[in-house]
Amino acid sequence: MTDPDAELAAAIYEFAALLADTEGRRLDQDRYEQVETTRLSLGQALAADPARTARLADRVLPLLAMESGRTSQLVFPLVAAVGRQAALTDLISLASEGSWRHWANACTAAYWVDAWAAPVPLDDLREQVRAGRISAEQAQERIARALKQVQAILELLTDLWPHLWLAAAKRFTGSDDPDLRCLVQAGFPLEHPHHLPEAAPFLAEARRIAENDPCAQVDAGRRHRTAMLRGWIADS
Repeated sequence: MTDPDAELAAAIYEFAALLADTEGRRLDQDRYEQVETTRLSLGQALAADPARTARLADRVLPLLAMESGRTSQLVFPLVAAVGRQAALTDLISLASEGSWRHWANACTAAYWVDAWAAPVPLDDLREQVRAGRISAEQAQERIARALKQVQAILELLTDLWPHLWLAAAKRFTGSDDPDLRCLVQAGFPLEHPHHLPEAAPFLAEARRIAENDPCAQVDAGRRHRTAMLRGWIADS
């Protein structure tokens, strides 16, 4: 392991230890700020060097199961380093093992895999247009190609999502904890033509729960988030 790798590995270990120490506890303001600040710093370090992050991906991944995944700060750098397919495959495995909370956290992290988009270098393109190195039409063509690549990658993952949905539906219906259900509900749609056949009984139970639990409005919440996501990608 190179010195830069060792430095990043130490930061990963530090955050993992902090999460382990706070798991299942109500945080006071100081500890909450410590978690937020440490995550932000680690996310910036991961984003700064995708190659190094890829080498340490097996150490980053468990962190995604250790907290609720309400932000993209760790997920986006990991996806940028290893790609959507590898990240989603690993999260599906995490969503099928460990504690209930770890399952829920992995499902939540998968939502951010869907939300990630490779950055389009808009500032660089604008500068090239101003400098006369490329035309405005060429810049628009490059942006269009980048967005098409995003869509192509999303389509490549079509066969993977139903496995994540199945794992999420199992966790959703298998837990009586409303907080965990609220976390995992973004992990699967109630209605979708690509659901695996073995998901049917879990989806039926999820529908029953959704009818009686105000928090468990699975499809409505997912449709809202997906609409926001698609708009954000289109505006990127």
